[in-house]
Amino acid sequence: MVNFPCPLFPNNTGYELSVVDIRVSVSCFSLLGSIFVIGLIWLFKKYKFFTQRLILYLSIASLISSIAYILGRFDYGSDNKQHLCIFTGFLLLYSDWSVLLSTIGVTANLFFKVTCERLSNKYEFIYVMLSFGVPVLFIWIPFTFDAYGPSGAWCWIRNKNVTDCTPFIKGKIIQLLVWYIPLYALILFLFIVYVYIAARVSYRVRTWQGLYDPQVQRQRILMREEIKPLMWYPLIYFLVQLFPFINRIVYNVTDNAYIGLFVLHVLTSPLTGVLIAFAYALDKETLKRLNWNSIKASLRFRSTSKIVTAYSAEETFEEELEATPRSTYFSESSEGEDENKRLVSTRID
Repeated sequence: MVNFPCPLFPNNTGYELSVVDIRVSVSCFSLLGSIFVIGLIWLFKKYKFFTQRLILYLSIASLISSIAYILGRFDYGSDNKQHLCIFTGFLLLYSDWSVLLSTIGVTANLFFKVTCERLSNKYEFIYVMLSFGVPVLFIWIPFTFDAYGPSGAWCWIRNKNVTDCTPFIKGKIIQLLVWYIPLYALILFLFIVYVYIAARVSYRVRTWQGLYDPQVQRQRILMREEIKPLMWYPLIYFLVQLFPFINRIVYNVTDNAYIGLFVLHVLTSPLTGVLIAFAYALDKETLKRLNWNSIKASLRFRSTSKIVTAYSAEETFEEELEATPRSTYFSESSEGEDENKRLVSTRID
């Protein structure tokens, strides 16, 4: 028997259980999606490339988040599950921060590529610490105030006292300070940076200055092919946070839980892994290899990697992306222009 200490829907606890079941079901698909992406990165050895490792970190964070959501189905009931509820709340806060900061890492990499025109792989340790180390700075705070516990339909930072369901003010303050205020401030920042990146890419790709240089044109194509798939990942985060944001606003303003909004909330908030899998699978270079022959060949190459060294067209393409100076993406080569001018001058003479 599932017990909700302070139910969101006192007159119909079946709604509560339905919300939890929907959330867990979507999380199972998200878990499979995260495993799918991690498996492809391993199978095709995409982890050799920095941008692919950033997607790997995001997928690992999404996998942890999916596990935390799934645990939410088992942490209600008798008192002997109190520690599981606390652990679930702790894991959920950690994984939510990890997904957010991993998305910021992908966006920061895009910013470096597009705006600063430089490689950022030398900062990879910072990216890793951002994704998996920084969340530790926040998750210990609720422990200090015994704030982890039942929170509505799941376990997180509790906002009510379990014994009498009166408001737990410290819990509400902690929710704001360690999650909601940083979350929406960072989402606003992400949105501004995302719009700036999209506008700058569009302008730089369409704008042509100087004389025609085939090498520069090649660099522009490489830039577009590398950046375009990465633009999906910040957008995914915006999409999965939309309905949870609306639901939280309505719930806190009216102090009433609306089943329709909660269903939309639990349908979208755990979807990160699923959407990442779709975005990753629809990438042109990945899509080419999603067939039985390519998968079988990759498995064979992995099993004989000590004997055979093989380079696919995609690996060559990505190696060129990693090796290309980012300044050539957006500016014509001065040497190329000088050479063209010399050729024109020679013909006139």
